[in-house]
Amino acid sequence: MGSPDYNQHVTIEVLGSLSTPVIIAGGIPSFTGPHFDASNTVERLFQVIQNAIITHADNIRVVFHPELGYPLEIGINPSSRQVDDEIEYSVTDFTVLP
Repeated sequence: MGSPDYNQHVTIEVLGSLSTPVIIAGGIPSFTGPHFDASNTVERLFQVIQNAIITHADNIRVVFHPELGYPLEIGINPSSRQVDDEIEYSVTDFTVLP
């Protein structure tokens, strides 16, 4: 079984190029490990999509924001012949700061 961090809602705050992934469990914030580094900004989510295309993932599903164009949902299944290798991303409460 993977890290429990992977199975929880994660809030990532990004200001400029700095990001802080935080898991809120029972109202207590907990900083996550480095496994979110590859997906902790919108730019990096686009790279996640590009990497799935380059590596010929068996299934790639992406829903983009209709006006701003950033990914709202990403679902990737690298191999339909393997179990539990799927990964899902969901972007909610996205706010562009002034």
